[in-house]
Order: sequence, then structure tokens, then C-alpha cells
Amino acid sequence: MKIFLAEKPYKCLQGEGSLAGMPSILIRTSGCNLRCEWIDSRTLEKVKCDTPYTSWESSGELVEVDEIVKVVLELAETKISHVILSGGEPLMIKEAVVELCEKLWDYRFHITIETNGTFDFGTEEFRHILRTTHHFLPLFSISPKLGNSVPNGTPFEESHNTQRINYSVLKSLTSLAISQLKFVVMDRLDMTEVCEIVEKLKHPKDWVFLMPEGRTYEQIRNREKEVYELALEFGFRYSPRLHIQVYDDKRLV
Repeated sequence: MKIFLAEKPYKCLQGEGSLAGMPSILIRTSGCNLRCEWIDSRTLEKVKCDTPYTSWESSGELVEVDEIVKVVLELAETKISHVILSGGEPLMIKEAVVELCEKLWDYRFHITIETNGTFDFGTEEFRHILRTTHHFLPLFSISPKLGNSVPNGTPFEESHNTQRINYSVLKSLTSLAISQLKFVVMDRLDMTEVCEIVEKLKHPKDWVFLMPEGRTYEQIRNREKEVYELALEFGFRYSPRLHIQVYDDKRLV
């Protein structure tokens, strides 16, 4: 089976969430069902997602799962035990993802699956994984897209808005394995929707992260203090975005 990769897997430090700073191998798929776009309230500039080459302008190449595993093993060199599977939206190709996870678990890798929470992993597939991988559970890192991400005035507006929150999928994913919710926040106006989602899912607050919106370090810096203070006020956790803070908006591969 093949997976459409946006770029070759590479070594990095996890940039966000509960494992921020963890040495990892990043596998990035290409292709996404959503088209995130934010409007900076200060400059009125439109800001697309920080990986537009996996969504708005999807590109990459098809790579065999066995070849991906081989590259990961070469990069890890027994020193790295964590793998991040990100996108795009990797669960759009869940059959291939199941195969990849099974093979990586054979080598005892911990896998973080980063998803927008609109595609289920599939209960039957997950049970199959549990039977064959000795309970090497993944971390589902779920980033539900708030109303601030709707690409208003584009051909993708309606599709994005109707797909961005899927409670049945979110409830399924958060019940299958350890899960963290990460929200891209612009300002206080976003907190009503964040709290509504967290309450409907009954998700523990210490596994909910707020992250400042921004594609560049300057954009992150301009709102990190406000988002930090919102996390403290509402009892959620604050997540840095280390890769943007260190490398700005430069593509690493």
C-alpha cells in the first residue's frame, strides 16, 4: 500500500502539545478535506494554514509503506522512539495508516497521530491493531477547527464550515485512546466555542491545549501573551509552537 507524502520523513522535535520538545521522526501526508484560513485582526491579512502544500496546494509523491518504515528506521538509529504522523489529514487514508502503524509498532515506536478530528480511525481497524501490536496505543492529537478558520468568500467556505466539527468522530477518537485537543486561538472571542466543544466531549481540561494562531514567529509572538493568559483563566494548558518559533515559516525539507 502507498501513502501520498508531502515530503520525505525527517528528524525534529515535537512542536506542540503534551510531548513538545520530544525528539521524533515526522511523517507528513499530503491532502486535506479542510481549507483553513484566518484573518489577522490587527492587519486584516489572510493567513492560510502553516502547511498549505498539504491542503490548498497539495503536492508530494506516493511512497510504499515499507519504504517509509525503512526511512524511519534509518533516521531513528535507535536514538529516537517517537513518530509523528501528520498532514494534511492522515486519516483520509486510514487503511494505509493502519498498515503503517502496525509496522512501526513492530519496532516499538510510539506514534502521535495528528488529525483535525473529522475522520474516524474506525473501531474495527483499531481493535485489529490492539490484537496485533500488544497495546502500543497511539496518542491522538486532535485539532478541531474553530469558526475563526473558515475561508470566507472562497469556493471552500461552505465545505469547510460544514465539515470542521464532527462530534460523532470526535467522541469516537477520544474514547479509543489517549487524546489531546489542541485549539488554534486568535483571541477571547474563540473561547465560547472552545468551551462548548470541550464540554460536549466531557474532555479533561488538563488534556486541552490552547495555541496562538500564526504562520510566522512574529504572528505567534503578537498573540502568545493573550492566549497564555486565556489558558490560565479557563483552566486549560498552553502549547508553544516550537517549530514556528525556531524556524519561522521556513519549510524544513
